[in-house]
Amino acid sequence: MNNTTNNTTKICQEDARNSTEQTQKSESRLVLGPDGFMHEIKTDSMKNEWIDIGGVKKWKRKCPECNKDIWVKSKDLLKTKHLCKECGYKLLSKKTKIIRSEKELKRNCPKCESVITYKHIGAKRQAEKRNTVCKSCQSKQSSECYTGKSLDERLGTNKAKIIKKKISQGTKGRIVSENTRRLISEHRKEYYRKNPYAVSGINNPMYGTHRYGKDNPNYRRNWTEEKKDAAKVSLTFPRRHNKNACIYLDSLSKKMGWNLQHAENGGEFIIKRYFVDGYDKKRNIVVEYDERHHYSGGKLKQKDIDRMNKIIQHTGCKFYRYNERTKELREYTSMTEAAQHYFKTYYKLQRYIDEKIDDPTQIEELRNKLNEAYCAMTERERELLDIVGKNNIKE
Repeated sequence: MNNTTNNTTKICQEDARNSTEQTQKSESRLVLGPDGFMHEIKTDSMKNEWIDIGGVKKWKRKCPECNKDIWVKSKDLLKTKHLCKECGYKLLSKKTKIIRSEKELKRNCPKCESVITYKHIGAKRQAEKRNTVCKSCQSKQSSECYTGKSLDERLGTNKAKIIKKKISQGTKGRIVSENTRRLISEHRKEYYRKNPYAVSGINNPMYGTHRYGKDNPNYRRNWTEEKKDAAKVSLTFPRRHNKNACIYLDSLSKKMGWNLQHAENGGEFIIKRYFVDGYDKKRNIVVEYDERHHYSGGKLKQKDIDRMNKIIQHTGCKFYRYNERTKELREYTSMTEAAQHYFKTYYKLQRYIDEKIDDPTQIEELRNKLNEAYCAMTERERELLDIVGKNNIKE
């Protein structure tokens, strides 16, 4: 008896559920109208509901795969069976990719016939349609179009100003490493050695312009002797030389038994940023071949004297000068700073005495300075003073 009662209860429960589901479905599909009749409407997935989103009408439909809401801009798209983005990506991932061979992704440049490789077959097809060339040929074409033209000529004044401002703003405050500076300097040195006259004359961008004061990049820049030496030696342009000087230096080296290095025999030797006409390393001998422009009024110019003194003080060499006009070879010795100071004070004191200026305090100071300079001089310089007779002053 108990089993029969349980079965009947289960059957009753199932009938009740089925009846409720049917009523729910009918309620979702049927609506009582004002005329007293039941009217059937479409389900939610086929309703023509629209919402105003940002001033644009959008209709809602369901994705046929995942049943998510999709908002469409036109009413005609409600009938389509397009998937949502997530389902579309999944479907694309399942598709097998076509693997192209290397030959299919390569073509030859129509100009230089070099091989060009592409990542996609579509890019290759577009290139074939347009008949494009390789990058090297394209750069040559652009360089030919823009050679000898400024930014103003290429782009116009307005665009050129904008680009120049952007470049200046981008380079301001830029920190450059030592490695990049070294590479830039090496590249510039090689370029100027190969093309020594590339930036000379009209080719120089600063040709015809003058910058004064703060506009000058070297304004208030302290140039030490070491910096001057490094700057001059780094820009070793091909120098002109006198062939007659080389012939004379060869004959002199044979005559004296020297081995002078000159422009046509190993190149001119550099001493203290100065290029010497002839130099013997073993014997420490310097020979200068002086043309007429080295003299003014029959005397050697002051800049050549200063140059000679610096070389002698730096190396302690024997210095010879050959005068092209008189054809004489003379040995020169430099004066130390003490000797130069001695002669300046000597001539000043001599002028005081000759003009009979009554200033005993000034004369005593000059005599004391003269004695200090004499004590600081070398023995060789003192001997020369004794020979010349300029070690005593008139009372």
